[in-house]
Amino acid sequence: MLWVKALHIIFMVTWFAGLFYLPRLFVYHAQATDALGIERFKIMERKLYYGIMTPGAMLADRVRHLALARVRALGRVAARQARIRGDARQLSPLLRQAATRISSTTATATGTSGTDGSTSCRC
Repeated sequence: MLWVKALHIIFMVTWFAGLFYLPRLFVYHAQATDALGIERFKIMERKLYYGIMTPGAMLADRVRHLALARVRALGRVAARQARIRGDARQLSPLLRQAATRISSTTATATGTSGTDGSTSCRC
């Protein structure tokens, strides 16, 4: 998972660098007086926005979504295994919360609950 964080940070840095540099290019573009300079800044702005900023933002978002989907899937698997074993104490606090949330969602859907507030599901 560390490589996912590294990729996310790299893509976010490229996007933020573009956010800081693009307004400066707009200023240079507005101050340009010759046609060659104006065309040069148009090309630079287009390459920065479409070639660096947009892919950086899109990839940062995709990496984040893939990481969250993986974490959620692993949490569901661990929660289901803990429910089957009846041992939610061995889970980490985050997975314990996921197991509780999944159990309460399942109980709400099936309408079953124990007398002590715990839920049981026959999946």
